[in-house]
Amino acid sequence: MKNLTVKLASIMVLSLSANPAQAANLIFNGDFSDGLNGWQKVEFTSGAKVSTVTEGDNTFIQMHHERGGGVPGIPFAGDWSAIGQEIKSKLTPNTTYSFSYRYKTDDVIECLVVGLSDPTLIFTTVALNQDYGWCHKPIANNQWITDTFQFTTTDVFPPANTPMFSITYNYLSATGGDIYIDDVSIKPAQPEPVTSVPEPVMSSLVLFAFAGFSTLIVRKKRQ
Repeated sequence: MKNLTVKLASIMVLSLSANPAQAANLIFNGDFSDGLNGWQKVEFTSGAKVSTVTEGDNTFIQMHHERGGGVPGIPFAGDWSAIGQEIKSKLTPNTTYSFSYRYKTDDVIECLVVGLSDPTLIFTTVALNQDYGWCHKPIANNQWITDTFQFTTTDVFPPANTPMFSITYNYLSATGGDIYIDDVSIKPAQPEPVTSVPEPVMSSLVLFAFAGFSTLIVRKKRQ
């Protein structure tokens, strides 16, 4: 009688998958690592200042207004400043984009406008997102806060007369104040990930990712 025993260890194959490519930021120098390069700025009065600040290896924007330069409750009647750059030519109609930026302030600021402006950043500004609002009131806790929202372009939005992305510090207070801006980003919105159960795949890319082994034992017994 012959007793044949075969033991075969399984071979594990690791499937390697690359992370999806990150969408490029359509805002040039959005982290201000190169100062204000690529950005326009408007300092509407002598009390309005826009400058860069560096702390450690991080550079960001300071928008400053002197005491007494604002008119409470009346937008653009007093000091205001703005930074901006052309964005319309980089956008595709009927496409959804994700916007984000960081800000920090410990001053009561009644109006920070994140929107689209005319080429001079002076005459016309419209909201980028209606829910976020044309006149957004920042949280004053002296901590970096990240705000994000989405907006969708159309054949007529952005309007032809407002091709510039802009952030405007609209100073309405009589006490002066500062707000700091960093990491401005506009990217195509990413679709929701689809979850699926992967199937084992053998390919030349993963053949040697993990080396299994097999053993074959043949025993013969004679009675």
